[in-house]
Amino acid sequence: MISYKKILKTSIPLFLGSSALLIMNWIDTLMIGYYLSETEVGSYNIATKISLVPTILLVGVNGVIASQISSLY
Repeated sequence: MISYKKILKTSIPLFLGSSALLIMNWIDTLMIGYYLSETEVGSYNIATKISLVPTILLVGVNGVIASQISSLY
């Protein structure tokens, strides 16, 4: 039987790492929310989500093309 102490020992570093990643992803919105109105924060969030679309496409294409370029080189 696995003890709770062993589970916590294993999971706390993962919890801290994922919490830090979550805070890093939201810190810009939180800081802008402190200084600007809700409308401006909403516009910022929409703009950042729209700007991620080309990034996702670029990463997908790069994943396919990079292996072909390296094999041709």
